[in-house]
Amino acid sequence: MAKKLIFSLKNRIPWPLAFKIAGAALVLSWLWFSDFSWLAGAAFWLFFAVVYLMESFRRRALRSSYWLLVILAFFLIKIGLAAFWTPLLSFALLLVFLSLFFVILGMMDFVFNDQFLTYNLFNSSFFLAVFSIFFHFQPTLSLKAVLALIIFSFLLLQEFFGFNGVLWPKRRLLASSALALASSQIAWLAAFLPIGFINAAAFLTLFLSLARDASLAHFQGHFSIFYLFRQLTFFVVLSLFIFLISPWSL
Repeated sequence: MAKKLIFSLKNRIPWPLAFKIAGAALVLSWLWFSDFSWLAGAAFWLFFAVVYLMESFRRRALRSSYWLLVILAFFLIKIGLAAFWTPLLSFALLLVFLSLFFVILGMMDFVFNDQFLTYNLFNSSFFLAVFSIFFHFQPTLSLKAVLALIIFSFLLLQEFFGFNGVLWPKRRLLASSALALASSQIAWLAAFLPIGFINAAAFLTLFLSLARDASLAHFQGHFSIFYLFRQLTFFVVLSLFIFLISPWSL
């Protein structure tokens, strides 16, 4: 009986996925503690390229999320070494990266039962993580920062619509472009509000997630007046909650 239980547990544990996460942690740690040596940098890109190529055909649908996350991790390590981040902050960012990386690989390996729900939650979480970093380092927005935000949002939105089965490239392009530009305007507004970088990121993520879902509902034929009012109600109520818990410090 005990042998059957152990065998069952082994079958349920995605061991290859666990080894990839451990390898990612080791590569990131090596790059950090080697003070960004060329050998560690080469190992970093080689490791993530090999992991990507080893995945199933599903990797193509998640290409933008995968490489944006890897590129973000690379530059955050570079910034962290220059800014002398504390070990606690570095460890927290490492955990965030590994959590998002685990979800991406899990979707590529079909670990999760509900792929679409998992991806939609991941997409919003990725937006929140990146926007938090964005507002932390860019309390006053520069043109380069806004352009980077637009490109990042556009690529993730394009992937979101494609993953959820929107088959019309021109419609995906139009919706992604419009929402990315709108997100830059909301980001500009949020940057002037003294609500703290986490609440600003939450506000921008809330807007983009609800607008993204409304656009998807339109493409899938589920959009209605009732749906619109429900989304607007969610936006108003959650926005008020974000503003109420904000410190409003000048």
